[in-house]
Amino acid sequence: MATFLQNLKQFLFGRPQGQPYQSARLNEFWAALNAATNSWRSGNTALAEQQCQAMIHQLQEIANEQTDITSQRFVAGGFFDVGGVYREMERVPDAERCFAIAIEKFESLSSHFTEARYADSMLAGCQNQLGMLYSDCGPLDQAETALDNAIARRKRIMSEVPDDMENRIYLAGAICNRAHVASKLGQRESAISLYDQSLQLIDETIPPCDCGCRDAIFSAISELNGHPHWVLTAHRFRQNAEAGRRYLTDPGTDLDES
Repeated sequence: MATFLQNLKQFLFGRPQGQPYQSARLNEFWAALNAATNSWRSGNTALAEQQCQAMIHQLQEIANEQTDITSQRFVAGGFFDVGGVYREMERVPDAERCFAIAIEKFESLSSHFTEARYADSMLAGCQNQLGMLYSDCGPLDQAETALDNAIARRKRIMSEVPDDMENRIYLAGAICNRAHVASKLGQRESAISLYDQSLQLIDETIPPCDCGCRDAIFSAISELNGHPHWVLTAHRFRQNAEAGRRYLTDPGTDLDES
């Protein structure tokens, strides 16, 4: 019973330390981030660029004027998120600059005891994002290096905090992305093994739920927070791993990175 209650608490509220800073400012930033993403996906590249530059300007102002940990955490996460938009736009230099700033900020935060776990996880996230960037745009050897770094960091976190289920899911996503790169390099057997590892890790981490109530709960939580809950993200990772595995036997299947 105790384990069940601990797992339920993890599912509902996430990790006990390092929760992302929640505020009106953060919600407004996420709204701006979603607007930039939607502009890009609807084909309005110029508007998406303007929106990204506006967010960067805001983050730089906060970084210069507010040196408290909470604000610096906001800045680090903000550059990570804008870098993700630039990654999707395949703007390599812009994405690299954003992730470089995010890495610098998260490394600084990692020296603070209360922020160390969150910063460590986000540093792994930066490497995963860079791996996806290079997987899409090249060179693939840089994609391998970045994703291997992300996986190594996630595995270390898992060894230190084995009940951090969110980390386990993002580890599965990084392994899936590494499998995509192996597939692109023609390393079929290695890619299959990595896809299997990713799927096994997701199965071990997410308890089965056939009634659909779990997804409804976490969809509501995601709507309130403005960001998808990691339980829902796990479904996308599973779909990507399954599609990647099928791609090796059916070349008509599209790859989709996590």
